[in-house]
Formats: sequence, structure tokens, C-alpha cells
Amino acid sequence: MPELPAVAGAILAGMTTRFGPAELPSDDGFRVAPAIGGGAALVSFLIAFFPPRHARAAAPAPAVRGESVPFTATER
Repeated sequence: MPELPAVAGAILAGMTTRFGPAELPSDDGFRVAPAIGGGAALVSFLIAFFPPRHARAAAPAPAVRGESVPFTATER
């Protein structure tokens, strides 16, 4: 997930506090960014752990009496 550092940077840039003449990331920003990263990791784990299931292929229909059925050499 290459976008996660950009998201964390945007969160830290948006949650700032003034410290003298400079603006620095706030403590809340440093709490929210890892929480969002952990949530993304949890969602990724759940998607990987519970993959979607596909319907099984239907079994071939049995041959009807009188219908020609191919056979192998060992069935004679």
C-alpha cells in the first residue's frame, strides 16, 4: 500500500499546533495516523483471510439410456 505514507503525511500536516513561529504536527496527529494505518492493515488481513468463494462447477449430467457414450480402451 504505497499510498499509506502519503495519507499519514496529510494527516500530520492537517493536525498541527503552533510552537513559537513554527507549526508542528500535534500529538493527536501522531495518534490518528497509526490508528488509520492499523485499521488499513486489519481490513487487508480480513480480505486476505476470508477470500471470496466461487460456486463449484456442476458435475456432468449422467448419460441417458440409448445415448452413445464415449468409452476408453480399458472399459471394453
